[in-house]
Amino acid sequence: MIMYLRWYDTVLKDIDQYILCHQPERGGALLGPRGQAVVSHFVPDPQAATTTVSYVPSAALGVAVRQLETQEAVEYKGIIHSHPSSLAQPSGPDLVEFGEQLRVNPHLGWFIAPIAVHGPGNPQAAHEIIRDQGRIAVYAARRPHPHEPGPVGLRRLRSGIIPSVFLVRALSQTLCGTVVGPRDTQRSAEHAQAWHIALRDGRQVLVLIGPEVPDHAGPQVVLLESSHEHRHLDLPWPSTVSDRVRLRMWLVAAAHAINQHPTRRSTLAVRQPPIPAPARRVLKAYQAASIPATTQRSPGWPYRTARRK
Repeated sequence: MIMYLRWYDTVLKDIDQYILCHQPERGGALLGPRGQAVVSHFVPDPQAATTTVSYVPSAALGVAVRQLETQEAVEYKGIIHSHPSSLAQPSGPDLVEFGEQLRVNPHLGWFIAPIAVHGPGNPQAAHEIIRDQGRIAVYAARRPHPHEPGPVGLRRLRSGIIPSVFLVRALSQTLCGTVVGPRDTQRSAEHAQAWHIALRDGRQVLVLIGPEVPDHAGPQVVLLESSHEHRHLDLPWPSTVSDRVRLRMWLVAAAHAINQHPTRRSTLAVRQPPIPAPARRVLKAYQAASIPATTQRSPGWPYRTARRK
């Protein structure tokens, strides 16, 4: 039973541009890692049969979905479409269509069926995702129980966001690098977005953001020194501090680890606002275990990267 759905922010950005920036009715398919309540892909449906009050998916959308399922380790999750701002819930025809989707996709236990609408949202509504251009009310449909009225059973879903764009941009700005990505990759049977950050000195940073980010783990970061040399960075991601402090710790530790290469002088000076004492102790313990003996801490440590003599 699905109770909580997680979205990559890249998907939400695509929905903003293709659906919420236009008049209803528009839509597309949602896909995600197999067996996980995660949405990682959005496939627009420009050939759908639409009016100002109806949306019917096209056959071309089904072809695009099947093609993506064969290319990536993802599966079809459902369809999102937009409504007029006065109707932030599925209509009667929508429920019939949800039932048909469940019938032709017997592998689906639940059919994800969000409704995108313009206008301000209700911050107290746990099933709504508030966006700049409107809001997304997230629903899931299931096959009806015996003697249950209606074509489907309907549930409101709480949602969480996997902030891949935000995290990669923050790291890129900290390192003064250029972002390339995202790309999809298969890593240890887990779906992850792979981003590359090109540094000024020619090195690259590979950032893997899986569905476990940010609630259960941080992004995995690999420093690509050359085509034959790479180094996995063990960066802190404590669960006992606030999101803001955790992000600062991660950025400072990443900048330090990337700039402690034995053959290069550090070229970055990352200045961070003061970090609360509990978080500072965790970060200093991490850094004390990883700083080489030849590295001297700068006066502002840990708010800037270490400099070498």
